[in-house]
Amino acid sequence: ADAVLDDCNNGRKIRLADSLNASLGQGLLAIYASEMREKGMSFDEVADTIETYPARLNGVFTVGNLKYIARTGRLSGTTALVGNMLSIKPILRGSKDGYIVQFRKCRGRKAVLNELVNLLCDNITDPENQIIGVAHADAYERIKVRDVINTTYDFCTGSHVGPESLAVFFMGKDRELGA
Repeated sequence: ADAVLDDCNNGRKIRLADSLNASLGQGLLAIYASEMREKGMSFDEVADTIETYPARLNGVFTVGNLKYIARTGRLSGTTALVGNMLSIKPILRGSKDGYIVQFRKCRGRKAVLNELVNLLCDNITDPENQIIGVAHADAYERIKVRDVINTTYDFCTGSHVGPESLAVFFMGKDRELGA
């Protein structure tokens, strides 16, 4: 929920907005807000604009090993074991409500990485003026856009997704990815 807080002592105003994202998805919103302020937009103009971004900010990711998803309760241990044996790689995304949901399944690492790139290319808007974020846990792929922020997951997030996880954050047509 959005909120406005006024600091009576310092005359500062704070506006809170739900990013409906985690990790680098939140970071991209902060970068865009900073750029808007540097261009001379007022505080309220920036906040009003940023509040429209979560509806289009996509986060899609895959994991290297399903056991980490099972450990967080998103998948049963048996399903993770069988999926790993069959090299099933899920593509997960943030829903329009901010929940992590399964989007697609691929067979094999190369296929899932190609599908992530395809999702980005098919859904990105105005790429020349965009920064995309690539968050990974010992995995890295690069896509040519205005700028790429390459970061590794922090210990907390990394423990949830596991090694070889890869996430891409970008502004798209919407958060449904053509579903």
